Amino acid sequence: MSDWARIRCPMIGSTSLLGSLKGVIANNGLAAMKCLISIRQWLQNQFVTSDVVSFVCIATEDEMKSASHYVKLADETIIAPAGSNSKNFANVDVIVNLALKSRVDAVYVGWGHASENPELCDKIICTIIAQSIGIPTVTWSGSDVKVDECVDFEHFHELRAQATIKTVREGLEAIEKYRIGVPMMIKASEGGGGKGIRKCERMEDFERFFREVEMEVPNSPIFLMKCMERSRHVEMEDFEWKQIIGDKHGEVIALSSRDCTIQRRCQKVIEEAPASIVPDEIMEKMKRVSLD
Repeated sequence: MSDWARIRCPMIGSTSLLGSLKGVIANNGLAAMKCLISIRQWLQNQFVTSDVVSFVCIATEDEMKSASHYVKLADETIIAPAGSNSKNFANVDVIVNLALKSRVDAVYVGWGHASENPELCDKIICTIIAQSIGIPTVTWSGSDVKVDECVDFEHFHELRAQATIKTVREGLEAIEKYRIGVPMMIKASEGGGGKGIRKCERMEDFERFFREVEMEVPNSPIFLMKCMERSRHVEMEDFEWKQIIGDKHGEVIALSSRDCTIQRRCQKVIEEAPASIVPDEIMEKMKRVSLD
């Protein structure tokens, strides 16, 4: 048994630990199912019991009536307001209040819903933070935007405005200023799953693709980025799958990596974790940089 199990779970093997740790799953459908099944399998393999963590699932009245399968797998269920996801699974205030009410130790948001809430921090702000501390970034429309200290929400919107484009004219100016060139990616920061993204290989197509991105994700900030061809898409962390976790004491660890290179129409098809193609020395450097 691991040292973590001996330190954190000294009672394993003698009595049940059901409820010793408690987590709320702030998602539904496949995301909730994947979390429940995967974590319970991992707990079973690590501690010979899955009772180390109990799960509270958020559900609406409609999901309770339809007997959604993820609800059946939950240890507890807590009801969220009905309606669009802005009233439940994508509403951070609702999730926090339900988590506090349930007295949980952790919250899992999964993909989509709250994980795509730009107020939490998005692709744009993460890239700005990275280049501000010296991490190399691909040439993009915000390449010269940097911060000297922690970003508060008031400053957040100002930074995002500096790094994004609102019109075709602004886009053409950014392309010239930063020498982005073609091929380039036109990307809505609030898009995802292949939506709100276009690869532009000819300048004469730029306006058309920009308009398409605008229409697919209305009111989303849009940024431009040089397209890196013949490269691998390897992640240590992203907004939906948290490979990096930390606690309130400042302890942070990188759990794993994933290779998301195999895609179709800008949407991931196969994800390999850990990313076996990356040399060990590069992987260690990626972990160190991600934790910094």
